[in-house]
Amino acid sequence: MESILHWNIRGLKSESNSFHKTKKCISKLENVQNTLLFNVQETHLRSDEEIPKKLKNMDHLCHILSAHATEGDKGAGILLFVNKTEEIVDTEILYPGRLLFAKIKNRTTSQIKNVFSFYGKSHTSKQEIRRILEMIEDKVSDGDLDSILIL
Repeated sequence: MESILHWNIRGLKSESNSFHKTKKCISKLENVQNTLLFNVQETHLRSDEEIPKKLKNMDHLCHILSAHATEGDKGAGILLFVNKTEEIVDTEILYPGRLLFAKIKNRTTSQIKNVFSFYGKSHTSKQEIRRILEMIEDKVSDGDLDSILIL
């Protein structure tokens, strides 16, 4: 059985607590046989260079996709770890730091999954929520997507 893990990490950037959080991420990723996706949100990371090296070193087990926080939205950020049993067919940042899309294909069965990682703001307007939902809806309808996962 494949599992999908999700963790709001509440910041992966500061040195003081990054070590323990990175260690916990690695322990979850090492159980790769049972984990299809590991979705980490609120990373506060602004570039791939800020991803802790020990997490980058997990790239032999997982593809590492990112949608980083921006200057105006420092509390955002997504890291999506995808098991290497899957091929990355397509990826797109629909909203920087908040909405990441990935189309993945199982290397054995050729089954396609369309994954949206969405990290919402805690205080936002209905208009902003509608805008993000429309981004997802547009991507689904434009690509005639099925087998959709929203994390």
